[in-house]
Amino acid sequence: MATKTINKTKDDLAKELRSTKSKLTRMTGKFDKLEADFLKLKEQADANKAKLKKMAEELYEAREKLNVTRGNYEQYKKLYESHELKSQLNTKRSEMVEKDLTMTKSQLALRVEYFEKHPIRAMGKQATFNLLRFIRRTLPLPEAWKLRMARKMTGVAIRLGRPADGAGATALDMSTSANNEIDFEFMPTEKPVISVIVPVYNEISQTIACLKSISQQHVSVDYEVILADDTSPDPFYTILKTVPGLIYNRNPKNLGFLNNCNANAKLARGDYLVFLNNDTLVNPGWLERLYRTFTEHGDVGIAGSKLIFPDGKLQEAGGIIWEDGSGWNWGRGQNPDHPRYNYVRDVDYVSGASLMITRDLWEEIGGFNTELEKAYYEDTDICFKVRSMRKRVVYQPASEVIHIEGLSSGTDVTSGAKKYQEINRGTFRRIWADALGTHLPNATTPEVASDRMAKSHILYIDAVTPEPDKDSGSVDAYYSMKILIGQGHRVHFVPGSNFAHWGEATESLERMGVECIYAPFYTNMNAFLEERGDMFDTVVLARAESCEHYLDIIRKKCPSAKIVFNTVDLHFLRMSREAEISGKAADRKAAEKMQEQELGYIAKSDKIIVISRAERALLSAEHKISLKKIHTIPLIRNESERMGGYEGRQDIAFIGGYKHPPNIDAVHWLVKKVWPAISKAVPDAKLRICGSHMPKEFYEYASDSIIIEGFIPDLEAFLAGLTLTIAPLRFGAGLKGKVASSIGAGVPCVGTDIAFEGMAEKGLKAIKFEANNPETFAKHCASLYLNADKWEKASLSGVTYHNENYAYQNVATLFEKLLK
Repeated sequence: MATKTINKTKDDLAKELRSTKSKLTRMTGKFDKLEADFLKLKEQADANKAKLKKMAEELYEAREKLNVTRGNYEQYKKLYESHELKSQLNTKRSEMVEKDLTMTKSQLALRVEYFEKHPIRAMGKQATFNLLRFIRRTLPLPEAWKLRMARKMTGVAIRLGRPADGAGATALDMSTSANNEIDFEFMPTEKPVISVIVPVYNEISQTIACLKSISQQHVSVDYEVILADDTSPDPFYTILKTVPGLIYNRNPKNLGFLNNCNANAKLARGDYLVFLNNDTLVNPGWLERLYRTFTEHGDVGIAGSKLIFPDGKLQEAGGIIWEDGSGWNWGRGQNPDHPRYNYVRDVDYVSGASLMITRDLWEEIGGFNTELEKAYYEDTDICFKVRSMRKRVVYQPASEVIHIEGLSSGTDVTSGAKKYQEINRGTFRRIWADALGTHLPNATTPEVASDRMAKSHILYIDAVTPEPDKDSGSVDAYYSMKILIGQGHRVHFVPGSNFAHWGEATESLERMGVECIYAPFYTNMNAFLEERGDMFDTVVLARAESCEHYLDIIRKKCPSAKIVFNTVDLHFLRMSREAEISGKAADRKAAEKMQEQELGYIAKSDKIIVISRAERALLSAEHKISLKKIHTIPLIRNESERMGGYEGRQDIAFIGGYKHPPNIDAVHWLVKKVWPAISKAVPDAKLRICGSHMPKEFYEYASDSIIIEGFIPDLEAFLAGLTLTIAPLRFGAGLKGKVASSIGAGVPCVGTDIAFEGMAEKGLKAIKFEANNPETFAKHCASLYLNADKWEKASLSGVTYHNENYAYQNVATLFEKLLK
């Protein structure tokens, strides 16, 4: 029995074994198939990953090319539009000249024919004009009487003339060309901000060309155009009445240029008055740039344009008045694109050919001085009056006008209306004798005289032109120059690594009042300093790179200048911290070399700028640098206010410029180590990685919770919708612009000890959310992201801290101490 039981069990086990073996065989087959499928899928995944990486690289390259192409397109578009309009204006001018010559030739031919056919009448006409000339030159009569008699005699002479072909037309018809077609208009406005006053006497064709160029302006505010017709005898003045939207006013009698301007200014409704000669053609942006001179600069009373001859040469870039009352057109005959003629600056006077003044100031002064008969010096006189009232007279180079000098008054100062230029100089000299005593003798150092209001001249050298929308260092450089300009100094900026005109970045400095040095006018420092090195009182060298290339040549070429080394941040400190993290001997040696170089530049400089008190203490304690030599100037920002509270905000962002190695390292650490912890603590938040010059490998980090934003054109608007920023910096030096920008916008920031290093202690505790490991980052981010009350308190405290420590007006006094 027992044997049977054992056998049965044995059979059962054998059966189970066979069944299990069969299952194992089937499962092995399935496993092998699954493994094959897995390997195939893995192979496909690897291929897809490679494709994805390649696509990310292509996307990065395409985006970079797109940005470059977009920038090039905008620049070429502006250049094309400018050249296209200039070409059109030149073509119109050529056509007008050619037609005038054709008409003159036709008139001469008709006159010859007329003399041959009607000798007696022709002799009578000639005698009439001879009598007219005799009366005007010899009789001791008031000028007004002479003018009245001349008009009557002219009418007699015209009636003696031969009738022209056509129904009752006279030879005067020949003065109107086919170019007088009215194919433009002005937009009517009930409340103009600007009133453009164009005084005119004859020159109808030129007046129409001038008006047409005005009509093509794009201006951010409403404007009106008043045509002040000083009783032009040309019968075709009536065509001007047909210009839609033009305010046409014809004086009941001839008033002369000066009184014509004064009378028609009373018709103006704008807050700003512009006087524009009719022998001009205005370039794109002419009116907008004049207007913005008042909105972008303080205490401006008058602004004037750059005047250019029709042949493209410079006519005037602001005026110089010498102590004898004589004047110079600064830059006359030179290239209008030269750097020295392309920055906003205070001048002795600007030409009345294109002059803007506030309405209130105009009315307070009482208009142009009627003591200056027949005009000339009326513009200089009113500029001196404005300055005597503690208002500024400013030259605006971005407002360009093509001026046909002498078209209406001639160029001979010994005859005609032009002779009053010499007469009025004497009157002007008598009126302003005291003020002229402070001016230079005639033709003495015109370079200095052209910018004589400057307190001193400062040469500022950095590697490249600052782009404040791209990186924190650029913001500080921009505001440093703005402060110096605001304190009355003239800043001359050199981008030492390339001498390049950097488009809008360069033009924004020029609009601020900085002369920017660039090719092709200057291509190297030696040539520039050979020409102008002796004019500088102070030279600022920003970053060690500038010192390396230029400190020695500056000391040689600018022997009387004080040299200021702006460290921006201590490079050797940042590099030594990087070496500690990397552990590489090469990084350590590079840091040691940089330390030796920077300390050498400090020794050779007269003064140095550091950005934080921590760096000041380090240099004093460890390197025995005199505290008198070290000036601490922190980050510089506009005074700010936050845009909205906690509600409606979302996400967390890292913001940085990726030409700066600490920011690249921070992103890698953030994505790989820090963000996984934060994402668990705040699952609804997304990480947005932002900034200029982003490395292409960052695009591989894109996922459902990580968004690669790239460059943010409008950072203020971006921060307005953001909940937090994060600054996981593992090495660096100086103050961190990303932290300042964030707290200034009312967005709390969570960062490492390096991120908050060097910040002033007062008020710091309320805004310093320090984290040096993933867990602490997650803890702080969650407590701020999910707690509205805590967020609001930190937000408001951040704005207060920002304005007390970094606001433009609070930092400005530190530059006064630097330049003492």
